[in-house]
Amino acid sequence: MNRRPMKYNPAFLSGDELVETFVVRQAELGLIVQVLRENKDDANQHLLVIGPREIGKTTLVLRAMEEVRRQTDLSQAWYPLVFSEESYIVMNAGEFWLEAIFHLGQQTDEARWKKAYEELQREKDQTRLRERALAQLMDFADSEGKRVLLVVENLNMLLGQQMNDDEGWVLRHTLLHESRIMLLATATSRFEQIDLTGKPMFELFRTIELEPLNEEECRRMWTSIGGAEPSDGRIRPIRILTGGNPRLVSVISSFGARMSFKELMDDLTQLVDEHTEYFKSHLDNLPATERKVYLALVEVWAPATAREVAESARLDVSKVSSLLRRLGERGAVVEVEGQGPRRKLYQVAERLYNIYYLGTGKK
Repeated sequence: MNRRPMKYNPAFLSGDELVETFVVRQAELGLIVQVLRENKDDANQHLLVIGPREIGKTTLVLRAMEEVRRQTDLSQAWYPLVFSEESYIVMNAGEFWLEAIFHLGQQTDEARWKKAYEELQREKDQTRLRERALAQLMDFADSEGKRVLLVVENLNMLLGQQMNDDEGWVLRHTLLHESRIMLLATATSRFEQIDLTGKPMFELFRTIELEPLNEEECRRMWTSIGGAEPSDGRIRPIRILTGGNPRLVSVISSFGARMSFKELMDDLTQLVDEHTEYFKSHLDNLPATERKVYLALVEVWAPATAREVAESARLDVSKVSSLLRRLGERGAVVEVEGQGPRRKLYQVAERLYNIYYLGTGKK
């Protein structure tokens, strides 16, 4: 019996479902577990998982949390504390630790920590808020006899847009010197706070960069969801159509498990139509000018030079080249080899967007 993929958030999966459906990214999971076991000294190695949206970051960190709960040595050493996917209200280090206390109350469902959060909310002095909230979190760690593993999504947005550098330095100081706290974070791309010398998080993290799934990983996902390994050569074209995006591979696997490859290809338009919300939301999340360049590349269909994309978008070629590089960093565009020296070609990473955009009247 084929298994229905999770449409929205993998956080809604039970622990057993998360373990059962986690059939790729085993090496990355092993690395996280290894670092957790090695973090025993006065300073922790913090981890940052990097990759574009829908590449599997949330699933990986949640699977790692489930491993912590299931492995006796890890569960005795660590208490996982998972933030919301978007921590929009966090603007400084004090509010960061306040957010931790909020989620501590939610996860433990204990009145003590819910009351602590309510009291801390009334603290107007940001320095006192930071000190008091952090002290409460450390009291919890001591009472449990464990280190706290903070799981924080979209760190690039939190540090790059919501916190200024001064607050970033304050946060770094705690993460460097407080052994009872480890940060396992995700980011949709590399960002200057971790890459540039003189920035707060430079060289603080060990990074794990998630790549698109290869053909073998796509095959494993198909077999897990569809219930049988395909024997008709469909995996390579599916890998090309999806760009190795785990969410899209999951969708196609569920949709086409009982179809022949020809039937699946014939019904791709129906599949795209059924998941319009998914495709549209990704386009809507792109900044306006990047979206224009992306859609110009979609319209070209075939691999195209920056100049060809610029002509289609009616923009300056140097600006388009810069935006294509940025889209590449987001995982939305990939470079392909062209004929002739120094001929750089681009195409969208997930070819289903061509079908979505061109087959639905350029919505």
